[in-house]
Amino acid sequence: MKPPSQLGGFFMSEETVSYKSILKLALPVSLGQLGHVLTNVADNVMLGKYDPQHLAGATFGFSVFIPLMLFCMGLTMGLTPIVSELWSQKKTAAIRGYFYSSGILYYTVLTLFIISLYQASSYFHLFDQTPSVTALGTSYFRIVLFSLIPVIVFQHFRQFIEGFGDTQSSMYVSIGGNLLNVLLNYIFIFGNFGAPEMGIQGAAYATLISRIVMCIALVIYVLLRKKYALILLNRKLGLHWLKIKKNFEVSFPIAIQLLMEVGAFAFMAIIVGWIGEDELAAHQIAISLASVSYIIVSGIGTAGTILISRYKGLKDNEAISKVIKSSLVIAIVFMGACGLSYVVGRNWLASLLLDKQSIITQVSRLLILAGLFQLSDGIQATLIGLLRGFKDVLIPTLIAIVVYWVITLPLGYYLGIHTSMGVEGCWTAFVVGLTLSSIFLSFRIIKVRKRYATN
Repeated sequence: MKPPSQLGGFFMSEETVSYKSILKLALPVSLGQLGHVLTNVADNVMLGKYDPQHLAGATFGFSVFIPLMLFCMGLTMGLTPIVSELWSQKKTAAIRGYFYSSGILYYTVLTLFIISLYQASSYFHLFDQTPSVTALGTSYFRIVLFSLIPVIVFQHFRQFIEGFGDTQSSMYVSIGGNLLNVLLNYIFIFGNFGAPEMGIQGAAYATLISRIVMCIALVIYVLLRKKYALILLNRKLGLHWLKIKKNFEVSFPIAIQLLMEVGAFAFMAIIVGWIGEDELAAHQIAISLASVSYIIVSGIGTAGTILISRYKGLKDNEAISKVIKSSLVIAIVFMGACGLSYVVGRNWLASLLLDKQSIITQVSRLLILAGLFQLSDGIQATLIGLLRGFKDVLIPTLIAIVVYWVITLPLGYYLGIHTSMGVEGCWTAFVVGLTLSSIFLSFRIIKVRKRYATN
């Protein structure tokens, strides 16, 4: 087998496994994903300025949509560790086979999702939101639902190139697409530059258009790059049901894990909606701010996925240990700083984004709780990525089900609805759930690492 230094420049030798090498992979992922979060923040701010009721409707529609979108995105994430491990062994024919076989899985599920979810949107009144929030949220959902098509095509190609360590290309496309989304929001929400004033529907159309543009841009880039085209543009596609099966075995638990975690946060927003519209608006602004740090640190987890699977293919145990330790140190330092920033700057951040004093006060209180769960959130996000590199995905999924749906949601419902804590009670449940998740996943990485080292 060729040493890492000879594998096309994509791989780093054992000596280069360091904070710098991890950040080199992680930062483009973080910046690209951060663009999505900041766009959501911009959406919320623009809709909040336009009409708080439209913000509440978008919050409801987005809360239903985001776990479903992340489930579909999760199905694509199993491709990255597979490609990374195969490329470390220079098995290009197998990589091509997995790319096209995985596409059969992704687009079959996507078609079923869009058909069934559009029909299900007729029953959103069962979530017991106010009639205006339900109507606005349904109209928003039905438009952004079709953005799943460009999102999954984008993810399919993104996960493919990230398996080679190419995390920068999708970052540039994501940032450009998200800037376009902000511009289209400005035009469509408020009716600028001669466009009709569309409010919440304008935000939805802006999202749909920007995602189509991002999808087209990334597909063109990949097919025009010689190193990727040589693998993909071959008559022998390598389709095989065993490749579909293996991809499903890795990807489906990842999709369920994302659905459980994000779905719990989304359903908590529905619970907050039962408390009141102002509380729901405060929750959405605070969770958008807290998501900024989570998205950045999740890039560390993605880098861990790439590097662990890479060094697994090379059977380099020492490099694997370095990746685990360095990734966790980066996550702890960064999220500790974020937690302190949320607590110290909570009043400034809240007043920067809102005008209504009652909502500003609630956001400020929620940011204290956000500061408390930053460390545990960073640790669990990083550990999930590291475990995916080992293709250990089933146990983390079971942990997510127990922590978020057996513990966090019932606790949040009790504290938020049946005590005087209100929305702060729901967020206290987040602190408990994320702390338990980080503890359980820490035990899991220790067990998996020991098992792999002895094999």
